Parts: sequence; structure tokens; C-alpha cells
Amino acid sequence: MPRFMEEVRELLAGLPGNLLDRTYGRELRGETDDPDYWTAQEEYLRACVVRTAPVRLDSELMSPLTFRTLVGQADYHVTGTLKDWEIFDELERIRIPTLVLGGEFDKCLPSHLADIAARIPDSARSPERPTWDIWKKNRSAARTSASSGPTWRGSRPVMPVIPHALAGREPLA
Repeated sequence: MPRFMEEVRELLAGLPGNLLDRTYGRELRGETDDPDYWTAQEEYLRACVVRTAPVRLDSELMSPLTFRTLVGQADYHVTGTLKDWEIFDELERIRIPTLVLGGEFDKCLPSHLADIAARIPDSARSPERPTWDIWKKNRSAARTSASSGPTWRGSRPVMPVIPHALAGREPLA
């Protein structure tokens, strides 16, 4: 999580409207009661998480209580039980074909996904370009316009690709 948090804060810093200070900065200063903090949170969610206006989070797909317990208020400043969690050293233990997915607007950067995939034997990864792609040597899939969680947000285009990617075949047209 430490690396992921840092990368998400870098994404925030690159967004218009000084979102990094309006969200993370306000959390550090204890200013989350400022109404603009919540406006900035919605701008962040719209830009990096759900890509919808207005922001709609499906309670059947995500439990706010679970998120706050594991993560905290936001994934750029993890304060929950996962704040010190790091999985990189454990990834080599995975011994089944694994497809590492990411979307064009995913908070988990292509370089991060590539590092995850590189540590999993027989894995596939999301490429740095936002197109459907299945590579023979390093099988991969990414969805144009997908944000965080492409496997369940707009999953219809993603799901048919998975069995083909894991089998090392091109997806059906």
C-alpha cells in the first residue's frame, strides 16, 4: 500500500483544481469538515475511480463500511488495517495462470501492474496503452476508458477476454 498511495497522490497532483491539497492536504491538516473537501473528493472519484457524473457508487459492489475499515476515507491516504500491507514479496507464491488487469484511467499505474505481473510466474499484465491487447509473450488486457476495478465496473467487455488471455489466445471478435 505505501507505493500505491504514493502513486495515487502523484495522480492527484497532476489533476486540475489542486485536488491533492484539497483532499490529502486537508486530511493531514484535519480540515475534512470543510465543504470543499467533499467537493474535491467527488472530483477525485469522478476522475480516478468511477468516471461518472454525478458520482454513483453501487452498494452491491462495494461496502462503505468494509472500505473504511480496510482503507480509511480514501486510498491516497490509507489509515485502515491495510495501511502497511505489502504484497510484492508474496506474489511469487502464486502458481496458477494470473491475469493482472488495469483500465486506461486506473489508479494502479501500468508500471505498478507490470511489477505485480513480473513477480507472478506465468502472469499476464495490463499494457501502458489504452486498447484491447493480448500479447503472445506477455498476455495482457486493458479496457479503453476503464477506471479502477475494470473487472466489475463495465465488466461486459472485460469478461470475455479473461479466458482467452489466460489460455494465451486472441479474444473473439
